[in-house]
Amino acid sequence: AVPGLRARVPARWRRWVAGRAVQLGSTGVIVVRDGVPAPRPARRSTFYRNVEGWLAVR
Repeated sequence: AVPGLRARVPARWRRWVAGRAVQLGSTGVIVVRDGVPAPRPARRSTFYRNVEGWLAVR
């Protein structure tokens, strides 16, 4: 499987949800990227993983 985005929300069923894009809106959330927490809480955040490589134009 290609690495992508994973998200988890505390709920009755605890499981990871995988996908290519995620949008987040909240009153305050700590975003963790590559194991490093952001310095301050965020209200909004958007992540997108491009699954196709870049095309070189010559």
